[in-house]
Amino acid sequence: MANRKVNLSTAATEYLSEAMVALELEDDRPAVLKIAFAKGYISCKDAIPPELEDKKGFVIPDGVISGDDYLLFKHLIFEKLGQTIEDSKQIDDYLARFIDYGLRVMHDEIKNMSSLDNYLLLLLQPVL
Repeated sequence: MANRKVNLSTAATEYLSEAMVALELEDDRPAVLKIAFAKGYISCKDAIPPELEDKKGFVIPDGVISGDDYLLFKHLIFEKLGQTIEDSKQIDDYLARFIDYGLRVMHDEIKNMSSLDNYLLLLLQPVL
């Protein structure tokens, strides 16, 4: 299985470009999207990110997150929800919500870094 086409918010689209530069992954957008999902998932603790109201940003193309990564993300979403979902469109919606939320958290962290900080090292610090 793989994700279907989903949109991010316009703000998250800007944050995606910012995160790609901070992570030095300008040529690997799919990797940054996966990192953003993980960041959003971990940062939400026991909650679910709010539904996206502005879906006019970057379009995550079909199949960017596929195979074992998609299966892992899908089951992490089930774990957060406390139930399974059969509708793949709904799964993709939650996927976009976690990615969008993760990009917002990453933006805040990047914005608060000093010029001597390395964002790769900051990502490894535990979330409290």
